[in-house]
Amino acid sequence: MQQIIALIGLYIAAIALPSVQGFKHKTLYISGYIPIDTSASGGYSAKGMLSAVKMGFEDINNSSKILQDYRLQVDWSDTHCLAGYSTSLFMKDIARKPTKIMLVGDGCSMSTAPIAETCPYYNLLMITYIAASPILSDKNRYKTFFRMALPDSSYNGPRIAVMQRFNWTRIATIHQLENSNYFSLMTTDLLNRLKDRNLTHSIVALESFRDSPRDQVENLLRKDARIIVVNMYSSKARLVFCWRYVFIRCGSTCTAPQ
Repeated sequence: MQQIIALIGLYIAAIALPSVQGFKHKTLYISGYIPIDTSASGGYSAKGMLSAVKMGFEDINNSSKILQDYRLQVDWSDTHCLAGYSTSLFMKDIARKPTKIMLVGDGCSMSTAPIAETCPYYNLLMITYIAASPILSDKNRYKTFFRMALPDSSYNGPRIAVMQRFNWTRIATIHQLENSNYFSLMTTDLLNRLKDRNLTHSIVALESFRDSPRDQVENLLRKDARIIVVNMYSSKARLVFCWRYVFIRCGSTCTAPQ
């Protein structure tokens, strides 16, 4: 009987205690942007990151040590990795209530850049979980923009170090052309670093394409490129590998890979 009374007492004490959420009586509103359906743009989809980002906000809201009086509410929007569409979402978000204190995202550099460049005019901070374009490192243009990932151009140094370590020659580059010049900037940075180290003689081909990489892949094979640095979205990278396989199997008379 005493054990039952003790259990009832513990239960009453537990339900009488205010929850962490109860302490957080002030709500701060945040606009969140993430590229999920990128079929129209062919760009990077960060849908796999959405759960992780949401878990981070849940941990903050459930903590009694972080922002003790505040609860964060994030309203998420799919930007489709489209610059114009993401800008439209941003303008709608800042025009309607409740007032947003900051922005989170976007995962795609193409749709992040126009928002990040506009944020200072509205005194808004923008933090992204990726968006790795080198252009976003320009603090004169993106004054209130911060990211949790290194720009992709920062990997060019290690790439060159590996090339030198193994004395690789007959190096080629192939990159995708798109409106933000994201991949062009990374390739240019790599070439400048190779030039600084007097290694440009190792470059046998510089290829770029917008839609189909067929001719460019054929040229890489013709020039016997052994080390190929690829800068493009995954959908285009699959095409490059497919064309490489096709040409090895049956030469230039083959039809397009499906």
